[in-house]
Amino acid sequence: MKLFGKEFPDIPGRDKKLDAERLGIEHTVRVELPKEEAKDAKDIEWDKNTLGMIEDVVYQESARSIAKAVSKSIFNQRVHEISKEDLKKSIELISEFGEGFILINTHLATLIEMTWDGLLELEENKVTHTVEMIFKMGKIGNYDLFVDPNMLYNDNKLAITTNNFWNYKESENVKLITEGTAAPRITAKTKVIVNDPKSKVFSINDLKI
Repeated sequence: MKLFGKEFPDIPGRDKKLDAERLGIEHTVRVELPKEEAKDAKDIEWDKNTLGMIEDVVYQESARSIAKAVSKSIFNQRVHEISKEDLKKSIELISEFGEGFILINTHLATLIEMTWDGLLELEENKVTHTVEMIFKMGKIGNYDLFVDPNMLYNDNKLAITTNNFWNYKESENVKLITEGTAAPRITAKTKVIVNDPKSKVFSINDLKI
């Protein structure tokens, strides 16, 4: 996913045909200098390195805000109780047909990697991400398996989605605001449209944390 010219891990379920510019909800990210540094900043010229570092923080927070909105929508569905064994059997069955993606937390990711031998195909080129973003772990049949590191460790839920339901549009550029503020700040705006993903959400009732 490219945001403000930077590459981030792809967030599943994106539909580029959705009109985020017209129908999206605006997300604004602001990063300010600490007040004690702001006084000095007014007397010096902003150098490219300083701006670059602050802009990177803005880009990362913008990407995270999109990922959180998407994840929240995916799990905002009726939750069905299921056992570990029944869940595995169900996923084995559905993975043979159609396509879509599965979203889990880091704890379930570890459990699946350790116990679902022969079912999970891990990504060959696993990348360590500095941003806490949803990332692709591998594939189960025709379904991509994604992990949301922002979910709580003891969150036993797993979501299965077959629809593309969201899109985003970033502003043309970020803005440096120095006049009329106590501290200089950089702001970036994105618009995000998130429709109903119609996901199936399961809570594993016999999982030990």
